[in-house]
Amino acid sequence: MQVLPVREEKPQLKHFFEMNSSLQKKVCFWKLAALEDDDVKITKMWNMLFRESFSSQRRRMTAFLEEVKDYGNAEMAPRMTARKVGRYLQVEGEEEEVGSEDDTATSPANEASTSATGTTTVTDTTATITTSLANAVTNIDIGQPPPRAAARAMKKLYWDVLRPIVHRAADQVMADAEELWRQKLQGPKENLVSTAQSVGTTSMWEDVKAITLPGVRWRYGSFTDEGAQVTYTKEVFRIISTHLHSQLHIKILDTHSKGMRDPPCRPDVTLTRANYEYTEGSNIPWAQVASAGELKRLRSDSLDGRVQLTEWAWQILQKQGGRNFVIGFILAGVNIEFVKMQHNGEVSCSTPEPYLDREANVPPAGFRQLVNFLRLHLQRFGVAQ
Repeated sequence: MQVLPVREEKPQLKHFFEMNSSLQKKVCFWKLAALEDDDVKITKMWNMLFRESFSSQRRRMTAFLEEVKDYGNAEMAPRMTARKVGRYLQVEGEEEEVGSEDDTATSPANEASTSATGTTTVTDTTATITTSLANAVTNIDIGQPPPRAAARAMKKLYWDVLRPIVHRAADQVMADAEELWRQKLQGPKENLVSTAQSVGTTSMWEDVKAITLPGVRWRYGSFTDEGAQVTYTKEVFRIISTHLHSQLHIKILDTHSKGMRDPPCRPDVTLTRANYEYTEGSNIPWAQVASAGELKRLRSDSLDGRVQLTEWAWQILQKQGGRNFVIGFILAGVNIEFVKMQHNGEVSCSTPEPYLDREANVPPAGFRQLVNFLRLHLQRFGVAQ
């Protein structure tokens, strides 16, 4: 399932998922190289991946410098010179051919290594990165350690080169995706949960108003700290659960310390099937999760809560076959709002409403929504039956 959408103005995201041709692999390599500051690492990795396409050091150097111009960023091209990179584009046993910094793309290598469009042609030997890396092993000198030690040495060599590039690439993709999702989650609001007052809501509200726990900054609609919010919220859920005991189809669990695994995820509150036998302190199987919620101390942090919600909502849709949507909630300060994610990645959000109000004699709109949400049948949560 592809949940994360890709906008045309963010084409770099496509390159990480559409590696179907030699040209795309080359472009992807230079996208990663742009995130690396060490020119030697960039040159060595290019040589590992693409050197088999060229018969000599001079041809490799010419192709490499052409690609720097065509695909590298503006800062990279002036730094890369024949004298600087030539020695790293050799193959073991090959004599150094580079004599000066004036060795450029005017070499006869152009005829063999460039196409009519001026881009370097990559042969079938680079059909996959895995194959290219494996073939490059025979040309790297790691001494003569025993078999397992040799394998460890080779892994370390490759990983030392790849680690910073991979990590920076992942950070960049994450930043791009977060920017995209923050925009999506600020779209038009929808009514996702009814504000109608159901039977018994008034008595629940009277009990909630009687809570004397500290930690609420009523004037600002926030909590003094996260611990105070967790404690207060658990008491609100306890009151509602007591009143709705026989009507609940879900079980409300505190998971801000320990939640789901593979991948790890800890929403502050997790709703499971009512018949799930939970052991305190244990992880919850993704298959048992009906919904979840995030707590934010300040009302102004609600957007952060929405982004967090999409992470576990996406995992639920991945892990539970046949499920078409997930609906969850955010308690930001004294407000509540809901987010619904469809299987295709579309999301909709509700308008924040107060669920706690010290001055209200009747249940506020947000509290009525919270009660109605917790009373939903599993199918209304999106759980496949």
